Amino acid sequence: MPKGKRWFKLDNAAKLYPAVANWRWSSIFRVSVEMNEPVMPDALQRALDMTLPRFPTFKVGMRSGLFWYYLEEIQAPLRIRQDAGHPCMPLVKRANDGYLMRVFYYRNRISAEFFHSLTDGTGGLCFIKTLAVAYLRVLGHDVQFDQGALPLNETPSPDETRDAFMQMPLPRVRVSRWESSAYHLPGTLEIPHTLRVIAASLPADEMLRLCLSVAPHLFRNAGPSCVRGACGEGKMTCGHAA
Repeated sequence: MPKGKRWFKLDNAAKLYPAVANWRWSSIFRVSVEMNEPVMPDALQRALDMTLPRFPTFKVGMRSGLFWYYLEEIQAPLRIRQDAGHPCMPLVKRANDGYLMRVFYYRNRISAEFFHSLTDGTGGLCFIKTLAVAYLRVLGHDVQFDQGALPLNETPSPDETRDAFMQMPLPRVRVSRWESSAYHLPGTLEIPHTLRVIAASLPADEMLRLCLSVAPHLFRNAGPSCVRGACGEGKMTCGHAA
């Protein structure tokens, strides 16, 4: 590998996706945020240039070694694109400067797509939150890096690159060969390259209350601080009292 470039191992979960990804199953997922006004492309590009160095394991491309894949740092900038095609299309290295992620804008929406070896939904959500805050700050808004958005001047924690699966104590369990068959989803398989998009709007406060009633421990820190107490902004801009 070229000298001077950082490289990272794939964790146990990430090793699966390079082997199984293809044009029928891209292993790409998307997260998006909706702004109150149309997105300014120049400001978004500046925000992305500021945000990406905070996520060193995202500023990488996939490389194949003698026995395994690994992630290698990309020094070229990641360019935003206008969202004009189908979501979650397979990545083409030459069309994406080698990156395993993409950032789009369309009207009021900012979207980021990730190859699943790069991160999971939690990491993707953390990135899009950080990017959104950086974008608003570029526009001159007084917005803080909190609620899951990471400060750009913060040094990445070692936990962000640690393989958590290696730290997880797993019980030694023997599974019987006579276990029941896995559940198979009913229905008819879609023909290759079929894509279905479902868009819905849900009242977040009601959904959060429902989640808390079903799994209070799992969702105890979810949602804005005003759900759990005082308004973090000091003003009830959402229109709901604490």
